[in-house]
Amino acid sequence: MFLTSLLLLLITGCVHSQIVLTQSERPVTVTPGGSHRLTCACSGFSVSSYWMGWIRQAPGKGLEWIIYYYDESNKYSAQLVQDRFTASKDSSNLYLHMNIVSAEIRHDQSSAEVKKPGEAVKISCKISGYDMTSNYLHWIRQKPGQALEWIGRMNTGSNSATYADSMKDHFKMTEDVSTSTQFLEAKSLRAEDTAVYYCARRDTVMDLIEQLY
Repeated sequence: MFLTSLLLLLITGCVHSQIVLTQSERPVTVTPGGSHRLTCACSGFSVSSYWMGWIRQAPGKGLEWIIYYYDESNKYSAQLVQDRFTASKDSSNLYLHMNIVSAEIRHDQSSAEVKKPGEAVKISCKISGYDMTSNYLHWIRQKPGQALEWIGRMNTGSNSATYADSMKDHFKMTEDVSTSTQFLEAKSLRAEDTAVYYCARRDTVMDLIEQLY
């Protein structure tokens, strides 16, 4: 269900008298896969003359900005809502279009495998809940008792990968955009490849880096 509170933010550099922002009054529940449009009727100023913004607050969390919008040539959106939330406006209204209220974000990896040194393996990671091509996808591994180790990243949609120096001649990353699936392949496994392997999108990796460093 979509229960997040959504608010309008008017970004200006001065104070106006009798400015009134009237948002859609009733909360709505939208099931995953649905869509919805919120309206903010504005009076006391010209909507077309100002940057406007939408922010939201999930239950128990802080305020989170979604979109800053001036016109179609001048707009910014948070990475987590790109391709899902868009904005528009006319002379007196600002709109938030939730084009796809997505289901739970999931990275479903293939089952664990037991292999012998010298054998090949191909791990899959099927993405759902967002457009795979809107984010870099990373592969990370963790050997028993050791820290996380970055393998590489895929520039999704282009089948172009970047690898850690120690990994580039050992692993190969590929993708199938039609099925929203990423793959990590090793042609000849080594004993030291024993590890738990993870696929993660860019924002998750950035959060990990901030926590570690």
